[in-house]
Amino acid sequence: MSNARAILDLRVSRAVRPIVSAVALFCVTALLTRASVVECAAVPCWDFPGERGPNYGGVLILASTGIETSSARSYCGELDLGQCEDAVTRHDGGEVIVVSILAAFNEETSPRLKGVAFGLAYDETELTVANFGLCADYQLVTPDWPASGEGTAVVFLTPQEEHVVEVYWVAMYSQTGNAATLELIEHPNVTTEFADDTIPPLTDCVTDFGSFGFNVDGEVDCPPNTLLGACCFSLVLCEVLLEEECAEAGGNFSGWGSDCKGGCIILAQGACCLDDGECVVVSNKLACDRHPGTYIDGVSCEPNPCQPTPVIDASWGEIKGRY
Repeated sequence: MSNARAILDLRVSRAVRPIVSAVALFCVTALLTRASVVECAAVPCWDFPGERGPNYGGVLILASTGIETSSARSYCGELDLGQCEDAVTRHDGGEVIVVSILAAFNEETSPRLKGVAFGLAYDETELTVANFGLCADYQLVTPDWPASGEGTAVVFLTPQEEHVVEVYWVAMYSQTGNAATLELIEHPNVTTEFADDTIPPLTDCVTDFGSFGFNVDGEVDCPPNTLLGACCFSLVLCEVLLEEECAEAGGNFSGWGSDCKGGCIILAQGACCLDDGECVVVSNKLACDRHPGTYIDGVSCEPNPCQPTPVIDASWGEIKGRY
């Protein structure tokens, strides 16, 4: 390896550290240098409580930038996509179409995107890649990128703070005119996640992947543009709150943009006895207080441990006369 190549590898490796662990970095670097003795496997992504970064809840989507007019130019910056919901995810015809790969984030958050890894999947007997380009500053690709099942890890030198960020583009066309889709998938060798610019970086899982349709509809699942969500206190009590409010009240938060129509799932810890003797399962005392009720820790509602609150069947005059 020449000194110039070694310097390039070191520079890219340092830039890509925000999006991969030490093991994944070793794998990606080995792929760049075509080392045949290294075998790497994709690492599943988990978002752990308390370790959330600024790119939490982000998704990767595909959107049409238009018909390719030249194979000798970049199409970065040409898609004026105001918001995720405006993405065009279908093209009918056999022209070469430029499809942009974008990261989209909740408009109520403050993203700081430094890097992301992802892969592509498509039927190579139906679709052909004519051209492709990077909208970030560096990338580390698997050997046959952008073939189906391959992946890339891209890095921006400057953190991207927009709520819709162009990451990559591919120019493709349908060979047969049949319905076919281009799909974003997890990277085959490294964790598929967003990373910010802190040291060490905070990483957040890519929560959803879009698709683009040739002669068929594609799919885009945009992040909700709200921080409110369903807060479940029991199977019968749910309120729409901020996540912090839900936690302080002892509820189980169902996620941004969720509502109470879908029902609740409660991790049972105890029984909550209501005044009429009804028993509801709750996760803690705070959730029971919300009803309000009397909390019995470590007890289920079968059999019902609750007794109705005694009441006197008498008029107010009779009660005053007795006491």
